[in-house]
Amino acid sequence: MGGVGRYTKSTILGFMRKEPEHKFLDLKHLQVSLRMMTRSISTPRAAVNGMDSETELYYNGLKHEDVIGSMDNGIHHWSKRGGIVGRGVLLDYAPWAEKKGIQYNSMSRHQIFVKDLDKIAKDQGVELRPGDILIAATPEDHYKHVTQGLEHIGVDGNADTVDWLWNHHFSAIAGDAIAWES
Repeated sequence: MGGVGRYTKSTILGFMRKEPEHKFLDLKHLQVSLRMMTRSISTPRAAVNGMDSETELYYNGLKHEDVIGSMDNGIHHWSKRGGIVGRGVLLDYAPWAEKKGIQYNSMSRHQIFVKDLDKIAKDQGVELRPGDILIAATPEDHYKHVTQGLEHIGVDGNADTVDWLWNHHFSAIAGDAIAWES
């Protein structure tokens, strides 16, 4: 989930990404320290990042002491059983925006609103279903300008977006921009 083969060594190095750091801090509610560039990884996060406050158990019923310093409960194990399988739904922003006369620079803070995602789905004849893997496609030209700044095109990061994602019950979201949110 990421650049769909568009990344090259020069675009990655050009954006000066650093390797992610993942540290477990031994606190009662498992404080996890993640330090990463927004596009330095393209894999789903591990299932050890949260504990149920009532049961004090983690995913798969593990106790706090079972997860400290361990990646045994990570979703990276899914690949050993065939990976992640689901219906991918690609919502292609560029042709829709062009048809609507929306002008933007993809390396500026251009926000794609969830109402637009609904309109794109309708325009493409796509029904959004629970369990879908949503892929928000953005224009290719942002890869030509990765050194021009840190602002970029992406889905608007606000409470409406959170509600929209929750109400659609997607199993995963992905995109080809530098980060999913603008």
